[in-house]
Amino acid sequence: NEQKILCGIYTYEKRHDSVTAIAETWGWKCDGFFAASTKTIDDPNKPGFGAIHLPHFGAEGYFNMWHKTRSILAYMHDYYLENYHYFYLSGDDTYVIMENLRNTLKQMGPSATQDPLFFGGWVPMLNFNFINRTHLKKPFEAHFMDGGGGYLLNRKALKLLVQDIFPTCHDEFISSCEDVLVSDCLSLVGIYGNNSADHTGAQRFHGSIGRLMIEESTGWKLSEGWSGHITRYIKKTFGGVLRIGVNSTSSESIALHGRGLKTPIELKRLHAFLYKSCPNRGSKTHNN
Repeated sequence: NEQKILCGIYTYEKRHDSVTAIAETWGWKCDGFFAASTKTIDDPNKPGFGAIHLPHFGAEGYFNMWHKTRSILAYMHDYYLENYHYFYLSGDDTYVIMENLRNTLKQMGPSATQDPLFFGGWVPMLNFNFINRTHLKKPFEAHFMDGGGGYLLNRKALKLLVQDIFPTCHDEFISSCEDVLVSDCLSLVGIYGNNSADHTGAQRFHGSIGRLMIEESTGWKLSEGWSGHITRYIKKTFGGVLRIGVNSTSSESIALHGRGLKTPIELKRLHAFLYKSCPNRGSKTHNN
């Protein structure tokens, strides 16, 4: 089986109820699942079962997500590199449709495991003043994988990132922009990420639920703010192909993230909406 996937989420003790909700909805569909937290929970009867205390450089907090992410990816590499083919990472407010992720990887064929794979939702790099982009020569290179919908690395990409790149890439920098920094580090060795749009241009990874699903007619302008940057970027990068409104969302969508998934009940409601059934309580972690 060339599709063994280890899923990790980042969280902290006060949100362990969401860890349980994820384990009961989509987490159990991974081949392995854990939550990187501030406290280890090894009692299956307690909220947050599957959570491990994973220390990292610097203080705990959103402002230091970069070093928490480095610690999680290093943990995946050090303990599970040879046990899984793919390694997915997201926050505790993301829902993943695992069937669509597996189908998309299958569609990629042998290249999904033979070449370094960095897979997620593309968004423009914009003006991050801590990033040196002089090595980026093509339009599609000036982007990063949005951490909202999470991202996936295959074994080759994870090994390269942890062993060869992490030791000298932003190794003491403190930032909340973990997705920008992971993308920047990988770009230094020519890994710019894989476009996750389907054949129609509709997106599979949704870093913010609804941003590109809302029509101009609602009065919410796609030309404004962060979504305006995304809109213009996709138009430029993909030759003017941009799906707006309900057509922007692929029928093969993989990950959803946003304000509507901040609580356990919201995660479970989305699951019920997608599958017309209640969550499976037989959660799976990396321990069983």
